Amino acid sequence: MARIRWIEQGDATGELADAYGAIRQAWPPPDDAAEIFKALSHRPDYMTAISQAASIAMTPRALTSPQHEMISLYVSSLSECFY
Repeated sequence: MARIRWIEQGDATGELADAYGAIRQAWPPPDDAAEIFKALSHRPDYMTAISQAASIAMTPRALTSPQHEMISLYVSSLSECFY
């Protein structure tokens, strides 16, 4: 069970429902938002901002998306943080 109780997509209304919809389109799989976004469900404005920032960070430029993911995984393991 998660430490942070989030609002499930099926229970979301208004701005939160819109934020979930945008996230499902931007981040696969489209049928379910990642738990990092769900943890921010009490603040749809934060949820949207994190999604937009992640989109910018994951845009292939000098590094490919898989390289970004490998770095994220490595940093998470160094900090003993769940990825």
